[in-house]
Amino acid sequence: MGQRGCGELLGPSIDAPGAWHSQGGQDRIVSSVFEGQRGGYFVDLAAASPVVLSNSRTLERDFAWRGLCIEGNHRLIASLMRERKCSVVHTLISSHAANVTFTENKLGQQGFNHISSRRGAAGGANVHSALPLEAVLRSNGAPAVMEYLSLDVENHERAVLEHFPFGSYRWHALSIETVEPALAATLARHGYVHALDVYHPLPGGRRKLLDHFYLHEAIPGGVDAARKRARASKRLWDDAMARRPLSGLSEETVYRVNCGGVPEAFVASGGNDTALFSPRRACSCSI
Repeated sequence: MGQRGCGELLGPSIDAPGAWHSQGGQDRIVSSVFEGQRGGYFVDLAAASPVVLSNSRTLERDFAWRGLCIEGNHRLIASLMRERKCSVVHTLISSHAANVTFTENKLGQQGFNHISSRRGAAGGANVHSALPLEAVLRSNGAPAVMEYLSLDVENHERAVLEHFPFGSYRWHALSIETVEPALAATLARHGYVHALDVYHPLPGGRRKLLDHFYLHEAIPGGVDAARKRARASKRLWDDAMARRPLSGLSEETVYRVNCGGVPEAFVASGGNDTALFSPRRACSCSI
């Protein structure tokens, strides 16, 4: 599970209305897909930081969405419960109820939390129990039809969804970090259409793939219109990000420029007014 942020190190001052907190504009894309809808429902797995680089915080704070933040790292649970209004669930998620090996990194440490089905792994790995996603949704009263799933579990995405009962639960939009061919086939079989890929810009015109964005064919208003809104939002985000004040920053620091949030005013201007961009903040998050 990706340790994408460390909001408790930055404090709650960055948690301000009008800011997008995702790394690649995923939260803005979702809001655009649903045309600023209020009162939607999200599932954020793994949620990591309550605010920093969160795909769901702005939806909750500015658009009154409710939902679930699911996180397996015990060091992050207290801050999620303190700073988020949604239901916070401390558990690991896998294809079925089982014991799994979980490597839990310390806050500020480079790298990621990992789940493996192999037991006895070295390097600080411990065996923990895991639940299927369906069980967590059912026990927390999640609706059968939801707006958004953010799935970032460090190459464990297929295991989370391979036995998932898509006939019982549906999301209209998904962002998924790793989509293997088998998972892509599963999504297509259940009516999910690939809409776009989310990248993070790097120096020298390069970019890093962050997420694959999918829409369900039954999304209200039609998948073609929703995909058009998603792509328009992503183009505007990319234009703005290309104009961020990055002079003199190392590639590692570039990853952390968005830790303070990105104001909608900056994105709406296409990045033409750099004075609107949030000041860079020290952030030891691992992304």
